Amino acid sequence: MRHKGINHIFSVILIINLLALSVLSGCSKPDVHSYDDAQQNDKSSTEIGGVDPAKTIYLSGWLKKETTDNLMAFLAEKYPDYNFEYKYYGKQSYELVTDAQLSSKIASDIVMIDNTMIKKYAKAGYIVDLNEYKDAFKEKAVSTFSYGDHMYAIPSTSDVQCAYYNKKILLESGENLPVTFDEYIEFCKHIYEKMGVRPLSAALKDWENSANAAMVILASTYFETEKGKNFGKRMAYGNASFEKEIYPYLMEWEKLITNGIMTKEMCLMDDEAAMQEFASGETFMFVGTFENYNRIKEINPDIKLGTSPLYTVSGSKPALIGGCRNGFAVNAYSKKKDIAIEIVGLLATEEGQRALWADRMGSQTYMRGKIFNNPPDFDGIKPLVMVDSLYMPWTEWGEYSGEIYKRFGEELQKVVLKEKGIKNAMKSVDAEIKHIYSGN
Repeated sequence: MRHKGINHIFSVILIINLLALSVLSGCSKPDVHSYDDAQQNDKSSTEIGGVDPAKTIYLSGWLKKETTDNLMAFLAEKYPDYNFEYKYYGKQSYELVTDAQLSSKIASDIVMIDNTMIKKYAKAGYIVDLNEYKDAFKEKAVSTFSYGDHMYAIPSTSDVQCAYYNKKILLESGENLPVTFDEYIEFCKHIYEKMGVRPLSAALKDWENSANAAMVILASTYFETEKGKNFGKRMAYGNASFEKEIYPYLMEWEKLITNGIMTKEMCLMDDEAAMQEFASGETFMFVGTFENYNRIKEINPDIKLGTSPLYTVSGSKPALIGGCRNGFAVNAYSKKKDIAIEIVGLLATEEGQRALWADRMGSQTYMRGKIFNNPPDFDGIKPLVMVDSLYMPWTEWGEYSGEIYKRFGEELQKVVLKEKGIKNAMKSVDAEIKHIYSGN
């Protein structure tokens, strides 16, 4: 990536600070529960200062600890002689932190990676070849986490952003569930004006949520055109333009802002705040991922949930943003590499996949010949999940796809905040692309 020397210096400084903070705050074992009551086996010896580092397996990721409860409980049950400690780093900094830790040989034994990290870590020799497990998974999942002819991570279940809605509010509205973008906007006006219910909760503090909301519109418009279908291949070489190609199609997305559905306040809202107001009945809909489901039900066990694809323009196919994104890799420099390989190998079994699935109800495994039955709350998106009709076009944008997609989301946040118009925002994305490619 550009400015590699400077970036590495700051990466090392950042990781030193983060490690210091983790010591001060106490990196204790997560309070694991809900997987066969495995938490009854043992309390973390971290709490009494008796941890044996040689018997502690460290796993790091960007998912919040409460969304890994079933996974950690499953591992604790299967390996009672080991302690398991989960290190959480926010999504915004996770890749930077992991880059620094792996290059400094101080990373966790097992690291979560996404589909954009796999190539650089495998190429650098930072992660272990897990090819022996690839026959358990569908080709799509294998190719996602492969470099050359070898697989380097065990795929988790599908990672998807969808719309959760409150069935009680829908029933009281007397309306049908909207299925197109224009219908959704009209429905939002109706429930606000007639019922006093705000239409949407969205955690736009996360740039990725802003990017994904716009990507749904593009999925059903520009990326379906002949030129748009080649956008990713051209972007991989820096030969595509967000201002010239993407901007005209984002006028539909802008309606969410002009109609007061997407607001400035959402840019200050994280997932927890958005879930709290949705679960309490203040809003009709929450845009989130499968990791949010258990938490919503925990906040309000009585809520009647439905799910739907994110809204697209009239006449287009419904879309879900996401797919095969999350995997588990083994640090090649781990002193417990052998047992770490055995542990991630357990995630390549149906039992291991079900532990992952329990943390993200609604998802589906990528194991060959296996299908998990989700709660009825997910019937609205079941057809798309079952046929894996999921969409992540930015993965085709080349080596710098992660950086480009991040800038796209950050610029859209500025549009929601009314700091920029869409055209100038897309100009800024193009400027970032030019900067990236001129420096590499």
